[in-house]
Amino acid sequence: MGSNHRPLLSVFREAREGALVRAIEDNNPETHSLYFLALEACSVYSSGAQKFKEGETYYATGVRHAPGEHGQKVLLAYDLNTSEFVWRYPQVSWRGSGAGTMTTASGLVFFGDSSESFEAVDAKSGKPLWHFNTGQSLHASPMSYAVNGKQYVAIAAGSDVFSFALP
Repeated sequence: MGSNHRPLLSVFREAREGALVRAIEDNNPETHSLYFLALEACSVYSSGAQKFKEGETYYATGVRHAPGEHGQKVLLAYDLNTSEFVWRYPQVSWRGSGAGTMTTASGLVFFGDSSESFEAVDAKSGKPLWHFNTGQSLHASPMSYAVNGKQYVAIAAGSDVFSFALP
């Protein structure tokens, strides 16, 4: 392996049960960046059963939240050329969205945030530009389509699909 090779970033989301799930991310060839939501949190892993005590939570093996740990959900931009994080956009809460990201040629990143909103940020800076509160959990990735030359972005939330025309 030559000195020009950089390690590839592989992003995984860890389920509380210990399984790994491939993250839903998007990359933009103009910014050479990968955009994804991450949960930064600490967990306590157990390899053996604890002693059972009546009236207390019991963990046999596996993973649980560290006491007092709530974590922080964050939208990240990762530069594929430098292998560095370009910016981070902290979310309001640690819960909520399992939605992915979508980036456009015009330099926008759309995603479902942790407060049940469909949001757009600037791809280069991470500056928030627009949001729409759906009032429902977002677990789908955004999509884009065109009708008669007009571009739209959309996202499914709960049992609804929200669609918006771009200027």
